[in-house]
Amino acid sequence: MTERLTRLLKAYALYDPAVGYVQGLHLVAAVVLIECGGSREEDAFTTLVALMKRHDLRSLYLPEMPGLHRRLYQFDRLLEERIPHCHVHLVRLGITSSMYASQWLLTLFASNVAKLGPSAVSRIYDLVVLDGLVAILRLGVALVERNAQKILSKTKMEDLLDFLKEHLFDAYQKSKLPPADIPASSSATGPLDVKTEAGAPSHEKSGATSPSPATTPASANPPPSSAGGFFGGTTELDLDMDALIADAAAVVITDTKLDGYRKDYESAVKEQAAKEAEALELRTSNVTLQASVRRLEEELEKLNTEHIELANELVSVKVARAKVDDENESLRTTVDDLKRIVDKQPQEVELKFKEQLDEQAQTSRHVAAENRKLQDQLAAIEQELINLKLTHANQADEHEKLQQKWETLRKSLA
Repeated sequence: MTERLTRLLKAYALYDPAVGYVQGLHLVAAVVLIECGGSREEDAFTTLVALMKRHDLRSLYLPEMPGLHRRLYQFDRLLEERIPHCHVHLVRLGITSSMYASQWLLTLFASNVAKLGPSAVSRIYDLVVLDGLVAILRLGVALVERNAQKILSKTKMEDLLDFLKEHLFDAYQKSKLPPADIPASSSATGPLDVKTEAGAPSHEKSGATSPSPATTPASANPPPSSAGGFFGGTTELDLDMDALIADAAAVVITDTKLDGYRKDYESAVKEQAAKEAEALELRTSNVTLQASVRRLEEELEKLNTEHIELANELVSVKVARAKVDDENESLRTTVDDLKRIVDKQPQEVELKFKEQLDEQAQTSRHVAAENRKLQDQLAAIEQELINLKLTHANQADEHEKLQQKWETLRKSLA
């Protein structure tokens, strides 16, 4: 069974690359494969393609899941219209339909097979084949409506979300339903006898015969062995699917209403896209402004640095100026002192000049006396020199005479 399911999923992924394989699709394909007898893979592939295209399941699995968001929006609007007090309670607790209803649409309730059982899931798929995804919306609204009181009694988000995911079907256990809520198989209203926009039953619109809940193809001939083998062991609730389907059939959803919700959703998406584009533009502008702010901050920091440097220079200049002022004051004091000294200087100079003249005059007189004394000494020395010269001349004459006498004597002796 697993190999056949793998081949079916690979075949569809190759057939529709835009969808490929996404989470949840294997459960839908598994139920389709079981409904087709388990071995007729070609029929299962044809049925899966028909479901995806004819009933718009394909939009649920496209990138960004536009169909899923649109259907969840329609589901929220249906809750708001049909069970406003529950809708308000959910909104107040911060719970959106995407938190608990996404798997209903993505798997067509096959994700709940452990509680519903394969036969119940097969009956739901019969409704989808006949009515499309509107059947899932009806079932979802019916489940919430049946559990309205319990939903309103939950005041914590975690408790309510767990209840919505795990315990909505508990209300349809046969042991909990009042006798009036369990319709007889022979007289139960068909699951598809719901008014459409034109007022005709939806099964007539699709050209199908309206089977009763007790005699739908899946419930009449469920494949328990194949389903149990694929989905594993289950702990099925003893559910009254006839009551659930009857409640779902009582939820009137017209094509006009869904189309109006679709248009509202598209308008909201466009508005949201415009807001996101505006937000993106604002973010881009914000990034640009932040860059400008950073640049201005850098420039401001640079200016602050320059300002600090100029302030330091100004302080230095002021200190230097104060020092110069002190020096100027000192110089002014010195100049004043010098001026007073200069004012007194002529008298002192005159007195000192007179003293120096007197000293020079006295020195001159002393030098003159010394000169005269030296002149007298020089004259005496000159006279003595003359006398010595005369004496020397006389002696020289006598020596000459003696020499002549000696020569005469020597000659006479010779």
